[in-house]
Amino acid sequence: MSLYVYELAPWERKSEYYHVVELGKNSKEQTILISKQTKAFIDSQLSATNSIIDSNSRIQSSIDNINNTISEGFAAGFDRVEQGIYGLKSCFEWGIAEICWQIEQNRNELKNILEILQAPLTTQAKERRKRAEEAFSYGWIDDAEDEFLESEKLNKYDFSIHISLGIIYLFHKIDKEKAASYFDKAIKYAKPKSNYYTSYALLHKALIKFDCGQIVEAEKYSDEAIRLSPDFSEAFYQNSQYNAQLKNTNKSINHLEKAINIDKFYMVKASNDSLFNPIKKDINDFFKKMRDNEIHYCINKVKEIDSYVKKIKTLSGKIVLQVREKIEIFSFKSENINYLLSLNSYFDAVEAKNDLKQWVKTSQRYQKKCISSLEEKMKKIETNLSKERDERYYCRNKHQEEQNESTETIKKVIIVFCCILGVILFFNLANNVFILLDAFYSNYRKLHGFSFFDSFFLGFVIPCGAWLGTILGGVRLSYYVGEKISGIVKSKKIELPISKTEHELSTDRENLKTILLEFNQISPLNFKNNYIS
Repeated sequence: MSLYVYELAPWERKSEYYHVVELGKNSKEQTILISKQTKAFIDSQLSATNSIIDSNSRIQSSIDNINNTISEGFAAGFDRVEQGIYGLKSCFEWGIAEICWQIEQNRNELKNILEILQAPLTTQAKERRKRAEEAFSYGWIDDAEDEFLESEKLNKYDFSIHISLGIIYLFHKIDKEKAASYFDKAIKYAKPKSNYYTSYALLHKALIKFDCGQIVEAEKYSDEAIRLSPDFSEAFYQNSQYNAQLKNTNKSINHLEKAINIDKFYMVKASNDSLFNPIKKDINDFFKKMRDNEIHYCINKVKEIDSYVKKIKTLSGKIVLQVREKIEIFSFKSENINYLLSLNSYFDAVEAKNDLKQWVKTSQRYQKKCISSLEEKMKKIETNLSKERDERYYCRNKHQEEQNESTETIKKVIIVFCCILGVILFFNLANNVFILLDAFYSNYRKLHGFSFFDSFFLGFVIPCGAWLGTILGGVRLSYYVGEKISGIVKSKKIELPISKTEHELSTDRENLKTILLEFNQISPLNFKNNYIS
């Protein structure tokens, strides 16, 4: 490998696509220009890619899709470019690193950090730093260097000053040793403030080490950048480059895969990148494996969705038909998916996967509506069922009350009847007693005669006792019989038969429960986690 200690390396020079991007323009103009040149860059890269990555028959379609995505991002506030290296992802190259840094300084994250760092500074110190930034933006590199050096003396803890000086010495003064020393300072002072800007400086330090042939050191610094910023795709890509040069195949492929998972265009970039030549065969095998995995995944998902749609159609019973308009979406055409998969390329398989994801999202939305309608109907059924049951309970209680009233009436009649019967029995019994007493009285009188006490006892006490006992016994018996009959009648609860309406509502409710259960079991919501790119 050639060393580039005193000159820019080929990968540090602007490509023809970014040649028109220069310092001196305002951020908005640069953002627009970079977006246009990025499209041209993508077009050229895709046109030269191999069929494993994208099929020749759909190259233009892929270009249009990517360009549309990029255009949408730029139209929405140029979000991708305004995030600098982090946002550009696979479209970043070292040739526009200084322009990216100029744009980077407009990010809110950096502005917030600098606001804190500059709070204790004097007006003179703030003005000097502002002049340094203006000189840099206009491309007045010597003036910018002088102003930044003076600013460093006034606020050495401002890591952005050290990054700016590092970029000046790396890309303009071509003093890579001095550039490395400033990036070391940037790493030191950025670490307590921001993992991202520490990683930012580490990638520049890794680049310098790589230019000087210190590939192991370059790999170490880029690996540290990944550790601090695990979603920084460019850090993964550059670390993969360095490991490819060291022939650390597994680590190189592992980190390249992570970069591709964030931005699939890294696959195209890597296929045309000479730094991967030492492990080129392994990289191509890896691309084939990624393509085959995507195709296999899509084929399995198509089968699952086809099975799902068939099951959905079996639920088109009487109840479901009432919300039929919300189930119409459950139709799936796999012709376009199968066509994309037949092209046997990674990008086409990814597009097929995106179509599947879109179908799942749409079906989720409509299925939720369907389930919501079924649940609403379930609530109505439950309400009507409750009304039917309340009506039945009301009728039963009313009949019970009427029955109780009838029982009380019967009880009273029985008591009166028993009382009359008791009196009749009394007179019967009293008559017999008087006959016996008369006979006894006559015989006793002939034999013994009567005293007053005997006359009173035999003539009054005994007859009155017999009469009173008979009356009380009759009344007690009447109450006992009445209570027994009343208890027997009350113990027999009235149960009205379930109405036809209530039976139908109960049946509908059970059907709905079954349908909702089946919906949840075969729902495409279960596919959700598998559709994350």
